[in-house]
Amino acid sequence: MRSFALRWIGIGIVSLIVLVGFIPSWERALARRGWIADQYRFGDLYNMTNIARFKEHTFKETDQLDSTDLPAVKEAGVHLYTIGDSFTDIDTAFYPAEKNVHVWIGNGRQAIKLDSTKRNVLVIQIIERVLQERFRDHSWQLYATNALVDSSRIKPPAPKPTTWVGNLLNTRFGSDLNSRLEFMLFNNNIALKAKELKAGFMLDWFDRTAGARLSANKQHAFYDAETDTTQQLSSFRHIREQDIDAVVKHLNYVTDYYRKLGFQEIYLTLIPNKSTVLAPTLGVYNHQIERIERHPDLQPTVISTINTIRQHPDWYHLGDGHWNKQGRRYWLGIVNNLVRTPTCLMADRGTTTGLDKQTGRQ
Repeated sequence: MRSFALRWIGIGIVSLIVLVGFIPSWERALARRGWIADQYRFGDLYNMTNIARFKEHTFKETDQLDSTDLPAVKEAGVHLYTIGDSFTDIDTAFYPAEKNVHVWIGNGRQAIKLDSTKRNVLVIQIIERVLQERFRDHSWQLYATNALVDSSRIKPPAPKPTTWVGNLLNTRFGSDLNSRLEFMLFNNNIALKAKELKAGFMLDWFDRTAGARLSANKQHAFYDAETDTTQQLSSFRHIREQDIDAVVKHLNYVTDYYRKLGFQEIYLTLIPNKSTVLAPTLGVYNHQIERIERHPDLQPTVISTINTIRQHPDWYHLGDGHWNKQGRRYWLGIVNNLVRTPTCLMADRGTTTGLDKQTGRQ
């Protein structure tokens, strides 16, 4: 009888795990309550490598801004629009404009209607590794018609025909079942300890690591794509002048799109890869950012960050490929200063502004 009961208890537990894996909303609810561990709680590079020295136990505390970063006052008459990726995933409450709108690239476009009586400021942030991937061809539209669009020009999408079964499966159960099950089963502290032992053995005995590239002294980890010269995302891949020209051309397309939308102030910020700052000797650096920023045909006003960030390698997480709270504060200082700076001081097209390296102030 006992074995029979244990069998059914086991079946019940497995069924519950599979059911949670099928329903993303259940998984998110359990994760919010701490019943399912966050796979990125120690950093994404630690999650890839499982090397113990890259495990950031205080990752969340050192990643997000806090109440001390909130603006004391809002700037009346200024509407701020920011477009960026995971480096600028910042709550708009931290910006000091009267109105603050942010679009995370790839997460859908946002309809807007500019108020011509306001000062409309647009800041576009791009991480170095995606420049060749997204701006050598039509993918530049991610930062234009797939980011901010005039609300008066949007037509409601036509309904897509679907069966009730397909609709139920898509809306209720979602996708990536295998990944969710893996996170639930093998992302707890016990499983991570076993992964760390394996990763340490492979590194110490065979000088091998999975999912990332290490610096020469083994003290820093980077995405493979940032260091592999066969990939477009690499800081060390040879880039021809015509490739730089193509990127500049498409950045100008983005600028022209937003000027026609009504923006008069358009700023561009290129953020260097972690490997560019912490491991420039892993290969021959292609100097892509500098070559783009000084290109004579570049139209948007450049807010150059690379020289300042090079002086602060500690602004990047140890166990993650992104910058930490200090890097976010640097970005916040730059953007907030733009909001508080009169238009006439920032009106030159295609130039690098004279912002203070540390705070973003003039």
